[in-house]
Amino acid sequence: MLDTIRVKYRISPDPEQLKQWTHRTTTTQTGIRESYIYNPILNNDKVMLKYTYYPVGYDNSPLLTLELSLPKLIYGNNYQMLLSIPTTIAAGNKILANVLYAPILDLAEGVLIRLDMCYNHQVGDAVDDYIRAIGNLDYPHRRTKCHRGEGVEFKTKHITTKFYNKQGETGMIEATGILRQETTI
Repeated sequence: MLDTIRVKYRISPDPEQLKQWTHRTTTTQTGIRESYIYNPILNNDKVMLKYTYYPVGYDNSPLLTLELSLPKLIYGNNYQMLLSIPTTIAAGNKILANVLYAPILDLAEGVLIRLDMCYNHQVGDAVDDYIRAIGNLDYPHRRTKCHRGEGVEFKTKHITTKFYNKQGETGMIEATGILRQETTI
Protein backbone atom coordinates (compact mmCIF):
# COMPACT_ATOMS: atom_id res chain seq x y z
CA MET A 1 0.00 0.00 0.00
CA LEU A 2 1.12 3.56 -0.61
CA ASP A 3 1.27 5.96 2.30
CA THR A 4 3.31 9.17 2.33
CA ILE A 5 4.48 10.76 -0.89
CA ARG A 6 6.47 13.88 -1.68
CA VAL A 7 6.16 15.31 -5.19
CA LYS A 8 7.85 18.31 -6.74
CA TYR A 9 6.73 20.79 -9.36
CA ARG A 10 8.49 23.60 -11.23
CA ILE A 11 5.80 26.15 -10.50
CA SER A 12 5.32 29.13 -8.22
CA PRO A 13 2.35 29.98 -6.01
CA ASP A 14 0.94 33.38 -6.86
CA PRO A 15 1.92 36.37 -4.66
CA GLU A 16 -1.54 36.49 -3.02
CA GLN A 17 -1.19 32.85 -1.95
CA LEU A 18 2.34 33.41 -0.62
CA LYS A 19 1.04 36.11 1.74
CA GLN A 20 -0.49 33.27 3.79
CA TRP A 21 2.68 31.14 3.81
CA THR A 22 5.52 31.35 6.36
CA HIS A 23 8.65 32.94 4.90
CA ARG A 24 12.04 31.55 5.95
CA THR A 25 15.58 32.52 5.16
CA THR A 26 18.41 30.12 5.97
CA THR A 27 22.16 30.46 5.52
CA THR A 28 23.99 27.51 3.99
CA GLN A 29 27.55 26.94 2.77
CA THR A 30 26.43 28.02 -0.69
CA GLY A 31 24.74 31.20 0.47
CA ILE A 32 21.32 32.42 1.60
CA ARG A 33 18.33 30.25 0.73
CA GLU A 34 14.79 31.59 0.77
CA SER A 35 11.75 29.35 1.24
CA TYR A 36 8.05 29.48 2.05
CA ILE A 37 6.19 26.87 4.11
CA TYR A 38 2.45 26.22 4.19
CA ASN A 39 0.91 23.44 6.31
CA PRO A 40 -2.87 23.46 5.98
CA ILE A 41 -4.79 20.91 8.03
CA LEU A 42 -7.88 19.24 6.54
CA ASN A 43 -10.58 16.79 7.57
CA ASN A 44 -11.01 17.82 11.22
CA ASP A 45 -7.28 17.91 12.04
CA LYS A 46 -6.63 14.44 10.56
CA VAL A 47 -4.73 15.40 7.41
CA MET A 48 -1.72 17.69 7.28
CA LEU A 49 -0.31 18.85 3.98
CA LYS A 50 3.23 20.17 3.77
CA TYR A 51 3.88 22.61 0.94
CA THR A 52 7.42 23.99 0.59
CA TYR A 53 8.29 26.57 -2.03
CA TYR A 54 11.79 27.65 -3.08
CA PRO A 55 11.72 30.69 -5.42
CA VAL A 56 15.15 29.60 -6.65
CA GLY A 57 15.71 25.84 -6.67
CA TYR A 58 18.99 24.03 -7.22
CA ASP A 59 18.79 24.61 -10.98
CA ASN A 60 17.72 28.27 -10.55
CA SER A 61 14.07 27.58 -11.42
CA PRO A 62 11.20 27.71 -8.89
CA LEU A 63 10.54 24.53 -6.92
CA LEU A 64 7.34 23.61 -5.09
CA THR A 65 7.08 20.37 -3.11
CA LEU A 66 4.00 18.79 -1.57
CA GLU A 67 4.19 16.04 1.06
CA LEU A 68 1.13 14.15 2.27
CA SER A 69 -0.24 10.79 3.33
CA LEU A 70 -2.48 9.54 0.53
CA PRO A 71 -4.67 7.26 2.72
CA LYS A 72 -5.13 10.06 5.27
CA LEU A 73 -6.12 12.42 2.48
CA ILE A 74 -8.68 9.95 1.10
CA TYR A 75 -9.91 8.10 4.24
CA GLY A 76 -8.82 10.30 7.16
CA ASN A 77 -6.53 7.52 8.45
CA ASN A 78 -3.48 5.70 7.15
CA TYR A 79 -4.24 2.10 8.03
CA GLN A 80 -6.91 1.52 5.37
CA MET A 81 -5.63 0.18 2.06
CA LEU A 82 -5.93 2.31 -1.07
CA LEU A 83 -7.95 0.53 -3.75
CA SER A 84 -6.36 1.87 -6.94
CA ILE A 85 -3.79 4.45 -7.92
CA PRO A 86 -5.90 6.21 -10.63
CA THR A 87 -8.90 6.47 -8.28
CA THR A 88 -6.66 7.75 -5.46
CA ILE A 89 -5.07 10.38 -7.70
CA ALA A 90 -8.48 11.58 -8.97
CA ALA A 91 -9.92 11.77 -5.44
CA GLY A 92 -6.77 13.43 -4.09
CA ASN A 93 -6.75 16.05 -6.86
CA LYS A 94 -10.39 16.86 -6.12
CA ILE A 95 -9.62 17.43 -2.42
CA LEU A 96 -6.41 19.40 -3.10
CA ALA A 97 -8.24 21.71 -5.52
CA ASN A 98 -10.18 23.10 -2.53
CA VAL A 99 -7.14 23.91 -0.35
CA LEU A 100 -7.09 27.64 0.34
CA TYR A 101 -3.94 29.61 -0.53
CA ALA A 102 -2.37 26.73 -2.49
CA PRO A 103 -1.90 26.37 -6.23
CA ILE A 104 -3.97 23.70 -7.96
CA LEU A 105 -1.74 20.69 -8.56
CA ASP A 106 -2.19 17.38 -10.36
CA LEU A 107 -0.61 14.60 -8.28
CA ALA A 108 0.08 12.61 -11.46
CA GLU A 109 2.06 15.51 -12.98
CA GLY A 110 4.52 15.91 -10.10
CA VAL A 111 7.95 14.28 -9.92
CA LEU A 112 7.97 11.71 -7.12
CA ILE A 113 10.85 12.34 -4.69
CA ARG A 114 9.68 10.31 -1.67
CA LEU A 115 7.54 7.21 -1.44
CA ASP A 116 6.47 5.26 1.63
CA MET A 117 5.28 1.74 0.88
CA CYS A 118 3.71 -0.21 3.72
CA TYR A 119 1.93 -3.39 4.65
CA ASN A 120 -0.30 -4.11 7.63
CA HIS A 121 0.44 -7.52 9.15
CA GLN A 122 -2.55 -8.66 11.23
CA VAL A 123 -0.85 -10.37 14.19
CA GLY A 124 -3.39 -9.80 16.96
CA ASP A 125 -2.00 -9.66 20.49
CA ALA A 126 1.51 -10.64 19.33
CA VAL A 127 2.53 -7.18 17.98
CA ASP A 128 5.06 -6.53 20.77
CA ASP A 129 6.48 -10.07 20.46
CA TYR A 130 7.06 -9.55 16.74
CA ILE A 131 8.75 -6.19 17.35
CA ARG A 132 11.12 -7.74 19.92
CA ALA A 133 11.94 -10.67 17.61
CA ILE A 134 12.50 -8.44 14.56
CA GLY A 135 14.76 -6.20 16.66
CA ASN A 136 17.08 -9.17 17.23
CA LEU A 137 17.51 -9.84 13.50
CA ASP A 138 20.75 -9.07 11.70
CA TYR A 139 19.85 -7.30 8.46
CA PRO A 140 23.02 -7.15 6.29
CA HIS A 141 24.27 -3.71 5.22
CA ARG A 142 21.70 -1.94 7.39
CA ARG A 143 21.96 -0.05 10.67
CA THR A 144 19.46 -1.46 13.15
CA LYS A 145 17.82 0.92 15.60
CA CYS A 146 15.41 -0.35 18.25
CA HIS A 147 12.94 2.11 19.72
CA ARG A 148 12.10 0.55 23.06
CA GLY A 149 8.43 -0.44 23.18
CA GLU A 150 7.68 1.33 19.89
CA GLY A 151 9.37 -0.37 16.97
CA VAL A 152 12.48 -1.26 14.99
CA GLU A 153 14.07 0.37 11.96
CA PHE A 154 16.71 -0.76 9.49
CA LYS A 155 18.47 2.11 7.69
CA THR A 156 20.72 2.62 4.71
CA LYS A 157 21.58 5.88 2.99
CA HIS A 158 18.45 5.97 0.81
CA ILE A 159 16.04 3.38 2.22
CA THR A 160 14.58 2.88 5.70
CA THR A 161 12.38 -0.06 6.69
CA LYS A 162 10.41 0.17 9.95
CA PHE A 163 8.22 -2.21 11.93
CA TYR A 164 5.95 -0.74 14.59
CA ASN A 165 2.63 -1.07 16.43
CA LYS A 166 0.11 0.84 14.30
CA GLN A 167 -2.44 1.08 17.10
CA GLY A 168 0.22 2.58 19.37
CA GLU A 169 1.03 5.18 16.73
CA THR A 170 -2.54 6.16 15.81
CA GLY A 171 -4.30 5.55 19.11
CA MET A 172 -7.25 4.22 17.08
CA ILE A 173 -8.94 1.04 18.29
CA GLU A 174 -9.48 -0.01 14.64
CA ALA A 175 -5.70 -0.41 14.25
CA THR A 176 -5.39 -2.92 17.12
CA GLY A 177 -3.30 -5.97 16.24
CA ILE A 178 -1.60 -4.36 13.22
CA LEU A 179 2.17 -4.72 12.92
CA ARG A 180 3.03 -2.06 10.36
CA GLN A 181 5.92 -2.64 7.97
CA GLU A 182 6.89 0.60 6.22
CA THR A 183 9.66 1.26 3.72
CA THR A 184 10.63 4.82 2.82
CA ILE A 185 12.37 5.24 -0.51
